[in-house]
Amino acid sequence: MKIVVFSDSHGKKTNIDKVLMNLGHETDCVIFLGDGHKDIDDFEALYPNIRFVKVLGNCDMWEQGLREHVFELAGKRFFITHGHMFYVKNDYDKIIDAAREISADICMFGHTHLATVFYDGNILFINPGNIGDRRPYSYGVIEIIDDEISANIAYL
Repeated sequence: MKIVVFSDSHGKKTNIDKVLMNLGHETDCVIFLGDGHKDIDDFEALYPNIRFVKVLGNCDMWEQGLREHVFELAGKRFFITHGHMFYVKNDYDKIIDAAREISADICMFGHTHLATVFYDGNILFINPGNIGDRRPYSYGVIEIIDDEISANIAYL
């Protein structure tokens, strides 16, 4: 399973389009972590064979939808949120505690615009950076094969 992760497009869909034109044929799921919630809607119609999962960010305050979401995919428990409610610009303590509390395998967040991948214990944390706000434009790619998880950050 291949998962592409975006965050913080802030109304600029061009880079999402570039990534999906290149990777869409091999992508099973797109996860959007907020701040540009409406940006991803057009791509759902263009790529009906891809599952789209999204949450709202602090700049999506007038939109309807989830602020955080827990779901199962490829035998893994995902916890996704924009990150602002967990004060990720200060430190990762609160989001790590939340991911542990729900027994997440993978926790994804945005908000900081700084791409990072790290583990805390057995939990994979990924912040894909930002896909549209300012350079460097980045996104995350996660692959789950035979119960093994690999994650990296890709740059445009």
